[in-house]
This record gives sequence, structure tokens and C-alpha cells, in this order.
Amino acid sequence: MKKSITQRSITSTIWNMGGSFSYLFIGALKSIILMRLLPVDTFGLYATAISIISLTMGIPKFGMNSAFLFRCEETSNVDKTAKNHFTLILIFFTAWLVILISCLFIFTNQTQLEFRTAFAVIALSIYVLELTNTPSSILTREINQKRIAMIQFIDICIGLIVGIFLATQKLYLWALLSTNIVTALVNIYFFYFWKPVWKPQLGLDKKISKYFINFGSKSVVAKIIYDGLARIDDLFTAKYLGNTLMGYYTKAYQLATYPALVLAKPIEPVATSIYAELKHDNKKLSESYLLINSLLIRSGFFLAGLIALVSKEFIIIVLTDKWLPILDAFRFMLIFTLFNPMINTIGNLFVAVGKPEIIVKVRVYQLLTLIIALLALGFKYGISGVAIAVDIMLATGLIIFLYIAKSYVKLNIKKMFLNPMIAISASMITGLLPSILGITITENYYLLAIIKGSIFSIVYFLILLIIDKQQLIPIYTIIKTYFFDKLKTRNLS
Repeated sequence: MKKSITQRSITSTIWNMGGSFSYLFIGALKSIILMRLLPVDTFGLYATAISIISLTMGIPKFGMNSAFLFRCEETSNVDKTAKNHFTLILIFFTAWLVILISCLFIFTNQTQLEFRTAFAVIALSIYVLELTNTPSSILTREINQKRIAMIQFIDICIGLIVGIFLATQKLYLWALLSTNIVTALVNIYFFYFWKPVWKPQLGLDKKISKYFINFGSKSVVAKIIYDGLARIDDLFTAKYLGNTLMGYYTKAYQLATYPALVLAKPIEPVATSIYAELKHDNKKLSESYLLINSLLIRSGFFLAGLIALVSKEFIIIVLTDKWLPILDAFRFMLIFTLFNPMINTIGNLFVAVGKPEIIVKVRVYQLLTLIIALLALGFKYGISGVAIAVDIMLATGLIIFLYIAKSYVKLNIKKMFLNPMIAISASMITGLLPSILGITITENYYLLAIIKGSIFSIVYFLILLIIDKQQLIPIYTIIKTYFFDKLKTRNLS
């Protein structure tokens, strides 16, 4: 007997969150182990190849997955739509792969054999992976995330084992490339061979094909701009600073963004649900907007401040001394933890009120800001300058978003930022006080990290409890109401 939409929604949410968090945790563990085992420049070479490839993927994707998920007359026949979807993906990505590999051999030479290998393997792996988009979209459309979450978990576990084994055999580049290969093979097997979700079939219907092309044409520019924002700092670093600094920068960025991902995973679905539900009630929408972003700011400030305070000890203990050159860039990149989840939830607000084009316009401003900041700071200050440029880009986007959001919700910037600013300032000063006074508490890095982290956490939360109680209570209430209570009771059918 088929489950109701409500039951499937609850089950899918649980599986999706479980899969995402396990993927993040095991992925972080894998990243740390490989950082200890592999040379820095290997990460740089791999990241350069994947950045170039990722920058090109918006065109062959062409918004077709979103078009498949959008329910309308053209997509009402799922089997017919699936055939069309798969055929178009096959055509677009085959052309993409041929052009990409041709450019690889035109613009590189025999002395760049390692780069050619990395580029070709990553491109081929992504090509194979993209061919599983059709069954994946079918499951997403059916609100069935169980298999997708299971695949994520199996993929990251096998990738961890294979990557570490290859690294211990000193096959350094292949230890990284194995991630792409394992992901492609695991997805192909579990979508098409193990209890197949859908059997690959070719078919083009004029009406459905036209729908896919029209739908994609509206989102492809936005996707290209978004990919530019995500990758232009990598390309700048690779081009002008070299493989070793590229390796340092990409790992600093990756480590610094993990806290943002941890924050975003549970909060973004809640924000999307609330904004969609309250879009016609400006008063309640404004209150919810304030509370959700207040939660993101308070949790973001805490995580960013805590990690910044113990970052040196973390690098030495967990990653070893060879990664100390990332310290300043890593600290600068922690600002990402503060701003990015906020930018994403504000984006959800504009989607909820029917103004997604605002997001595209703001991204254009962000892209221009990033290019200017990279040219001004990247050459002079290296990867720290690149990290600051990314922070300026994020701050620019946040300021513009907040300014535009005033037209749709009532904002109280003081309520959002003042109390957590006081809390983080006081807790950072307290945590750094021994260093400021020249007092050596201990030379044991483990103990030092525990002491500094404990002092920071206690001071931060005590201050918030004293001066911010009026904001903390409704934050707790809205998350409890919309995430725990309504998830169980809402009838989506």
C-alpha cells in the first residue's frame, strides 16, 4: 500500500537529513585523513581541474532536473518525461564531454600529463554520474529520499576506504580521483542495476522537449553566474598563485565551510517551509524572517568565533604542521560561516514571494565585486587576500539582500546583530586575554584548545542568556513549532 504524501514527506526528511549529516561527517573525516597523507600540491592540481570542469557544467545541465520536478501538463506522464529527460541529458553531456576533452588536448601539452589525467578522469566520472539524474529525479518527484540517502552513505564510506588505501600506496592523485570514480560507479549500480528505479530508454517528444528547453533557458544564466561565484576564486588562485597555494586555499575554504553546511542543513528546509506558508501574512512573515536569521546569526557567530579561537591548535593537532600556512586564510574564510546560510535563507524568501529574479541580479553584483576584490587583494596578499575578497563578496550580497528585503518584510538590524556582536566580542577578548597579557597557560595544544574553547563557549552563552533572553525564547518556539510539531501533523495531500 502506497504511503500518503505526509508519511513520505516525514520519512524522506528523516532519510535526507540522516544521509546529509553522515555524508558531511564521514566526508570531513576523509578530508582530514587525506590532508595528513597527501602532498599539498596534489590537492591544488586536483582542485584546479575540478574547478574548470565545474564552471562549465551549467550549460549541459540546462535546468533540466528542475524542469522534471516541476509539475505541469508536459510532465504529467512520468515515463514519457523520463525518456525525454534522459535523452536530452545524454545528448547535452556527450557534446559537453567531447568539447571538454578536445579543449584539454588543445590547450595543454605532454608536460602536463598529471593535469590531463586528472581532468579527463573527473570529466568522464561526472559524465557517467549525470546519466543517473533521471532515476534520481523520479525518486525526488515521488518524495522518496531513502535510496538517495543510502547511496550517499555507501558512496562516502567506499570512497573513504579506497582513498585512504591509495594514499598509503603513494598513489596520491588517484587517492583524490577515486572519489569521483567511486561516486559514479555507486550511483550507476544502485540506480540501474540493484532493484532499478527506472530502465534507461530513449525518446524525444516535441512538446516535452520544447518544455525542457524553454524551462532551462530561464535558469541557465543564473546557474552560470552562480558557478562563477563558486569557482572564480579557485581559478584565480590556480592561475596566478600556483598548485601549492591552490592546495592550501581550497582546503582552507573546505574546512571553513563545514560549519556553514552543518547550520544550513537543518535550518534551510524550515525557513523554506515557513516563508512559503506565511507569504501572504506580512506581519508573521516579518517576525519569522527576523527569528530565523537571528538564529543563524547567533549560531554562526558562535561556531565561527570558537573555531577561529582554537584554529591554530586544531591545525597542529588534527592536520599537522605542514598545514599551518592556511591559518590566516582559514580564519578569514570563517566569515563564510556567518554570512552564507543567511544569504541562502534570504534567497528562499524571494522565491517564496515570487521574486527569484532578485537573486540573479544580486549574484551579478557579487560576481563583479569578487572580480574587483581579487584583482585588488589576491596578488598582494596571496590566499589570505583571496579569502578576504570572498568575504567582501559575501558581505556585499548580504547588504544588498537585506536592503531589498525591506520591501517585503520589516527588518530590525539591531535585534538581529547587536546582542550576538556583544557576546562574540566579549568571549573572544576573554579567550585571548592570556595571550594579550603574555601569559602562557600551557604548552599542551590539546589542553590549550579545551581551555580556550570552554572559556569562549561559557562567556558567549552566558552573555546571550543575560541580554538576549527575549530573542532566544521565540527562536526556540518557532523552530519547535515548524520543524518538530508541524512536520508530524501537516497534511500535504
